[in-house]
Amino acid sequence: MRHYPAQSVPSSCLTQMLAFGIIQAPGALTPSLQFWQRLRPTLSLFEKVGAIVHPRYPQFAGTGKMYLCVGVEMTRKILSVLFFSVGLVLVTVMLVNLTKRREAISVEKAFELIRADTTAVVLDVRTEDEYRSETGHLAGAKLIPIQQLEARIHELDVWKQKRIIAYCRTGNRSERAVSILRGKGFSVVNMEGGIMRWRQLGLPVVMENKP
Repeated sequence: MRHYPAQSVPSSCLTQMLAFGIIQAPGALTPSLQFWQRLRPTLSLFEKVGAIVHPRYPQFAGTGKMYLCVGVEMTRKILSVLFFSVGLVLVTVMLVNLTKRREAISVEKAFELIRADTTAVVLDVRTEDEYRSETGHLAGAKLIPIQQLEARIHELDVWKQKRIIAYCRTGNRSERAVSILRGKGFSVVNMEGGIMRWRQLGLPVVMENKP
């Protein structure tokens, strides 16, 4: 004999479920009248269609209704779990995005921070060619390409207690750099928009290849 844990089914189904050995005692289930009142029109339609389709329908109508009741209730519970799971995923995504925002600052904020805090360290994680290109680089920026960052991270140990501002061309590679450095205990933020945004705002840069 199978035993179902507490779930909401209509009172009219309890006798049928007992007769077919689906449950052991009526007390094992608690009817949810509001839910099953909404389902009643469906059950009535089920009976009417069955009576038209087969003259002996009344002999197995109870069995059909019973399994319909169980199926609908199981579906309702599965949907509840599904909605909860989707909600949990959405909350997780929101928390991840919030964390990323806390790890990033705008170009304007970075410019103010560099001017106000002379101990702040500027880290350029672009390639050397980009660093020396006509795009230029921020004054005093230390160059460690993102591809070499983990292998050369010891070079930043002397600045571990200082604020590090990481940047690249548009902010994607420096976002990765922030993740790596924070994992090693550094205090670092990503300059969103990178040097391209810095140049758009007309902020000063250093050109390595001046004529």
